[in-house]
Formats: sequence, C-alpha cells, structure tokens
Amino acid sequence: MSAFAAVLGLTLLHSLWQGALLALAAFALLPWLPRRDAAWRYRTACAALLALPLWMALTAWLLAAGPNAALLTAAEPGLRLAGFAWASAAAPLVAFGWGAGVALHLLRWFLGWRHLAVLRRTALPLSGDLQARAADLGARLGLARAVPVFVSARLAVPLAVGVLRPVVLLPLAALAHLTPLQLELVLLHELAHIRRRDALLNLLQSLVELLCFYHPAVWLLAARVRQEREHCCDDAVLRVSQRPPLVYAQALERLERERPLPRTLALSATGGQLMNRIRRLVRPDPAPPIAARLGSLALLCLALAACAARAPLESGLPLNVRNVCFSAQVYVGEHPVRAFSVASDRVISGMLAAHGLGVVNCGAEDLRLEYRVEFRAQ
Repeated sequence: MSAFAAVLGLTLLHSLWQGALLALAAFALLPWLPRRDAAWRYRTACAALLALPLWMALTAWLLAAGPNAALLTAAEPGLRLAGFAWASAAAPLVAFGWGAGVALHLLRWFLGWRHLAVLRRTALPLSGDLQARAADLGARLGLARAVPVFVSARLAVPLAVGVLRPVVLLPLAALAHLTPLQLELVLLHELAHIRRRDALLNLLQSLVELLCFYHPAVWLLAARVRQEREHCCDDAVLRVSQRPPLVYAQALERLERERPLPRTLALSATGGQLMNRIRRLVRPDPAPPIAARLGSLALLCLALAACAARAPLESGLPLNVRNVCFSAQVYVGEHPVRAFSVASDRVISGMLAAHGLGVVNCGAEDLRLEYRVEFRAQ
C-alpha cells in the first residue's frame, strides 16, 4: 500500500466523524440565532462547511508528516497498532472510490459550466432604459460599477453569473409576465448576490461539495448555506426597495412556475426552499420553540461527548514515534532463531532485510514472528 493511498484513505475516513461533529455544532447553534438575522446564520453555516476541508487538510498533514507517519506504511500482517489495521486495509479502496466519484462530479460540473457559458454567450443586452434602471438599482445597493444585464429566451429563471466580471441574465418570459415593480425586485435580488460576492463563496461551496460528495453532513450544510444566502438577499431587497413583503413574495411565486437550472454554478432568485422564504417574508418572526432549543443543546452535548470520547484514544498514541520500540523474535518451530528491536520510524515491512534475515530454509508453517510493542517514557 502506498503512503499516498494510506494518507488519503485515512483522511477520508476521519472526515466522516469530523464532518458529523461540525454539522452537529452548527445545527445546535442555529436555533439560538434570530430567524431574521440571516447574515449570522449564513456565516455560521458557511464556517461549518468550509471548516471541514481545512480540518481534512490538517489531518492529512498530521498523518503524512506527523510523528505517527511510519505506522501508515506498516505492511506486516501480524502488526496491529492503534486501530490502524482495518483502516489501513480499507484505505486503498476508499481512495479509489473517492477518486472515481470526484471524476464523475467534475464531469457534471464541467457540463453545467459549459451550459452557462453558452447561455451567457447567446444572451442579448437589455434596452438602454432597463440598463439604466439596473445601474441605478446597483448604485443603491452600493455597487461600484454598473452590472450588465442580458436577456435570453433559453433561460428559465434569472441568474447572477460570473466572479470577476459578473452579469445578470434574465429570461425573456420574465420581461413578458412580471410587472415593472416585480421585475425591479427580481433585479435587486440578483444584484444583491453580486454585491455580496456570493458567486465566489458559491464557487468555494461547490468545491467543498465536489471533494466531500460522499458526506451527508456536507449535503445538509450546503443546503442550509443556500437557504440562508437567499434569505440575506431577500432582506437586502426589502431594505433597499422599501416595498411590502407581499409584493416581493408574489414575484417569487411567479418565478417558481419555471424550472431552475442546477444550483452549483449560478445563483438564482428562486434558489433555496421557496415556500420557507415566502413564509418568512409575509409572516411575523416567531421565536424558536423551546423544544428546538433543547434539541440543539442535546446535539451540542452529543458533539462534546464525541470529542471527549476520542480524547483517550488520541492520547493513547505516542507523541513521538521514537518513543515506541518494536521488539521481534523469530522462531523456527519452537526454537528461537534471532531477536531484535527496531524504532518505529523504520518501515516495518523492511525490518527483516534491515537486520540481515534472508530466506529461511524451512516450511512456512514452521516460521513464526512475534511482535511486542513497548511505549517508553520520555
């Protein structure tokens, strides 16, 4: 087993409990945040989602360059150390499956990006009056320069596309069926995405979903990030337009009649859970029920208990592998042949050759190799 496959496989296996802890902590905190304060709820969900790849990178570094790195390359079947046995055996299969899944998701991602590029290239610019109106709305939101707005007959819903040179794409049906006021609110929503630089954060979120496509916690956190992102833009629309929430909710309902594009590469006014968004707009903000808050406390306690349960396991490993000595005794039948000790920073599979033990002229059933592991004090 190569060291790369071992590190990658063990990192992916560790990410299962790491992502679960991050999701538990995030969903335990969210019920305590005000429902109207979408910005903090969005930051909380984003922090939990983006923390997972950082934690995985740290885990990979500790496994590859940390003091226990030599244990990953142990190939002797008789060696069983700190729970590495089954994980090391499964690591190559885990790494292979992860690579295949990433390749498939990359293909899907590329096809979606190419479709958006075609839509952007074939879209037509709006008339001068509508462009001027969009520039005025962008200035009210605080945009430094006007954002080009295009219209496309092949588009179902409005989209904000692009990171460095963002544009707004409007469907031709929106110009035909929405009232001027509703169209203004929809434009404000898309411009709010650009003002908040949501396209860049959406790209980072898509990368996390690509790398952690296998993780249910990532699915839940990503869905919550999308929902709170739309809430943030909804709040910006109402704050800038000073229009009744019901008017904006009616515009969203009209847009939902069309089917949106995949959400990974573009930002849509109908993204997220639309009914929750409309309910949030038109109804008073109820306080979270006490059951939800008590449940969040239970989730937080569960996460802390899981961390505490892992502490003894982690502390059982030596902080420095040079404090671990492998002692071995070779037997032929019942007769000892040679005993030796070797520090664990030497590859275990090469111990026999390193000590001059070549092929033994005896049957395999007569050859026996016993290991003893000693943890020495500093």
